[in-house]
Amino acid sequence: MLGIIAGSRVATVFEGFQLEEDRVVTTPYGAVTVTIGELNKAPVAFLPRHGHTKVPPHKVPYLTNMWALADVGVDKVIATSTVRSLSDAAPPGTLAIPKDFVDLSGRSHTFYAGARDGIYYADMTEPFCPRLRAAIDHVARSLGTPLRRDVQLLNVSGPAQPTPAEAAWYKTMGADLMSMTVATEAKLAREKGLCYQPIVIPYNWATGVYPIIEMQQSVELVKRMRGFLIDLLVSLPPFLDWDDCGNCWNGMM
Repeated sequence: MLGIIAGSRVATVFEGFQLEEDRVVTTPYGAVTVTIGELNKAPVAFLPRHGHTKVPPHKVPYLTNMWALADVGVDKVIATSTVRSLSDAAPPGTLAIPKDFVDLSGRSHTFYAGARDGIYYADMTEPFCPRLRAAIDHVARSLGTPLRRDVQLLNVSGPAQPTPAEAAWYKTMGADLMSMTVATEAKLAREKGLCYQPIVIPYNWATGVYPIIEMQQSVELVKRMRGFLIDLLVSLPPFLDWDDCGNCWNGMM
């Protein structure tokens, strides 16, 4: 089953889909509501990342969310969110599918914290699922979606935006985009053996890279890109026909 994690600015991507059930899933880390429905006649589990209370990125219940998706039968996860642009490789006004990331968030979230939980070392050579990314790329090309591919993402804790000096440093590291959530989810998805790929909307420039886009223009930009995102998600399920993905199960030690 496909799972869709939606960020706060794109949480409405599931409106209009065929909803069947809101299921409260209890996990060792807390409870969360997952909506089970259909997308293009395929089962889908939908989860708003920040919940209904809109918690900030450093307080998102990442362990609860990923555990709950796996518990309801999800094996492939697409995570949507809005991010800041650091380079012309993925400017505001596009969608992007990152290929790699650097994690500076400082978070230590893991399902394997030692003792009774055991210790596992997830192989992050391919931090996102290449098969899921290839399927998204194929559908995007067929739809003419304005998609940037193979970009690099940097993950910070948030919720504060970076200073100009920080943004300049991130850019020198080769980062094209800045997120506050992706790396944490990617690591937990790998521990759960879930295919995981983010589709992100760059909605503005990071401070100091280029002049910041006015708020209203940024809002309109996100609305337009959200339309492309919905079309992409609706068309995607028929291309997700594999069962086990060796890349997302291998490398656990």
